[in-house]
Amino acid sequence: MVKNNHKPIDEVFQVVTYFMTKKYHLFHSLPFNRAVCGVHVNELAESMTKHGFKGVVQIIKTSFIEGVKRMYILDGQHRIVAAMRLGIPFAFELTELKTLEETADFISTLNNSAKGWGTSQFLKVWAGLGLPEYLKLQEVFHSTGFQITPLVEAYTYSQQMKPFRAGKMKFPNEAESDLIIEQLVEMNKFLPKKAFCRRTIIRLMRQPKYNHKTMMSAVKKYVDVCGNFSENETELREQFQKLIDVNC
Repeated sequence: MVKNNHKPIDEVFQVVTYFMTKKYHLFHSLPFNRAVCGVHVNELAESMTKHGFKGVVQIIKTSFIEGVKRMYILDGQHRIVAAMRLGIPFAFELTELKTLEETADFISTLNNSAKGWGTSQFLKVWAGLGLPEYLKLQEVFHSTGFQITPLVEAYTYSQQMKPFRAGKMKFPNEAESDLIIEQLVEMNKFLPKKAFCRRTIIRLMRQPKYNHKTMMSAVKKYVDVCGNFSENETELREQFQKLIDVNC
């Protein structure tokens, strides 16, 4: 590795440092990185053959991903593979992250400006870091088959997804949310399956007067007599609210 002040590498692993290197073996892929696309690597290698390595790869050094302090490729894995294929050095910026919270925050901040992950990718990433709320949400996601957005609302009491994406999701009352999910599972076959419909039902189930046992009977009777609930959010809310008002 080469650095312009020529300090030993152990001395310069602090906050943010810039390097050039051909020691490709030092850098690990994150467990949640997307698979490398061969076509993209080919295009980058062709460009590097003509113009050399351009830009700076983002590398983090942390022990909060696999329990061992390592350097991980946060952004630029295709460029590293292309550089390795050509045997040329690549430039990278190294950021050392000293806490789990700092690691989550940095990954989230860089991702929001660079990658545009989907909801399921955010869950995979934060659960992969061992954040307790995300591990719980991942477990419920797999066991219920429900979409992630209604589950986030059920456990956070909020329609906002920003804390979830930022790795900062918190559960105000996990036991109460567990009960809501149990009720939703029991009633699931009678209700619309779209995510916004499930979010609407979750909000209505939070009403203090809501009685699940009574509502189960009312919902079954409604489906038998009237057919399926509407998948229009306003109409669904009105239909379900009317059943609560009459039966609870």
